[in-house]
Amino acid sequence: METINKTIGYIRVSGKKQRDDGLSLGVQENRIKDYCKMFDLNLLEVKCDTVSGKNIKKRPALKEILEMVSAGQVTDLVIVKLDRLARNVRQTYEIAELLKTHNSNLHAVTDKIDTSTAMGKAFFGITAVFAEMERELIVERTKMILDGKRENGEVIGTVPYGYSRNGDKLVKNMQEQRIIARLKFFRTMGLSYANISKRAAREQIRNRKGTIFPPDHIRLILLRETAQGVT
Repeated sequence: METINKTIGYIRVSGKKQRDDGLSLGVQENRIKDYCKMFDLNLLEVKCDTVSGKNIKKRPALKEILEMVSAGQVTDLVIVKLDRLARNVRQTYEIAELLKTHNSNLHAVTDKIDTSTAMGKAFFGITAVFAEMERELIVERTKMILDGKRENGEVIGTVPYGYSRNGDKLVKNMQEQRIIARLKFFRTMGLSYANISKRAAREQIRNRKGTIFPPDHIRLILLRETAQGVT
């Protein structure tokens, strides 16, 4: 009697990259379902992680799947791309080794990986290495671009308190700078950040949202000004 395979699909978000490559959660799920129909895999469920995290502990769906694999409840794991499984080669190989130990196969639809075959196993190793290399190159290029923007004084991310955006540059916001000066004065008086917050509230000093400055926000503002050598 032929053993019926027990297949689980796995999908997850991947931030901006997911938007760029068109692999929304719905698209991933449909590709997995189509693949399972094509190769006669008995798809029991498609599990989803809606948080993109490097640590498996922060991806409950994948953690549950690996526990199912260890319990012998999964014969095949299907993903769309290898980079949806793990963020580095070491982690990818650890998962693959767990699957192998429990006689489970890994299928990556787009990468055309099927570890139930010798060719698929070999291609899995090659693809895992190149997937990590691609991620590292993206990080490296992004860092170079951001470093270049910072050197040119261009604004990256949220405009810090005390400054305004002028095109791609930061310029001092004099109204906010006066408030920062007042906060610094409170600090020179020996007040804690919590007491500075209370003192600022009594003087009707408000942040950009028109609300009271939280102690942590005051701390970050003053530390940033100190780090920039502003006194």
